[in-house]
Amino acid sequence: MVRNPECTICDIISDPANGDVTLFDDTTESTGWRAVLMKDQGALGASYLTTREHRSDIDELSDTEWQELRDLVRLMTAAMKREFHPVHMNLACDMNDAAAAGEPTHVHFKLRPRGFRQTSIGRETFSDPGFGTKEVVPHKVGRATLTLIRELLESGNL
Repeated sequence: MVRNPECTICDIISDPANGDVTLFDDTTESTGWRAVLMKDQGALGASYLTTREHRSDIDELSDTEWQELRDLVRLMTAAMKREFHPVHMNLACDMNDAAAAGEPTHVHFKLRPRGFRQTSIGRETFSDPGFGTKEVVPHKVGRATLTLIRELLESGNL
C-alpha cells in the first residue's frame, strides 16, 4: 500500500487496532476503498469512504478506483435506503480541515443520508432536525451503537 509518512489518515487506516467500525469489509477488502461509520451519526449511517492508498486529491484516482467508489456508493446507498428510508443521499469530498492545518490531504468522501425518518437503534433515537439545511445536528455514539448500525446495514448484504 502506498502511504505518505506525514499523513495522519494513512496512519489511521493502516493501524489494525484503530477501533474503526468498518462496513462491508467482505466486499471492499480487495478494493482501493475502506468504508467506516463516523462516530457522529447526526446523519444516521454517515460514513467515510477513504482510499486505501494515499491519494492527495481526486484527480489522482485511477479509473478503477472511480469505478470501485461508484459500486461502493451504490451498495451503501441501497442498504441505507432499505434500513433508514432517507429522502436522499449526500456524497461530499471535502478535505478542508487538513489543508487548512497545513497537513497532507488524503482523499475521502463522506456519505450521509438526509431526511431519514426517526429511528431507534439500541438505546439511541435518531432524527434529522437539520434536514433541509446544510446543518447536521451532532449525535455522537459509542462503538456498541456503531456495531448495531453496521449489523443493520449489512443484514441484507445486497
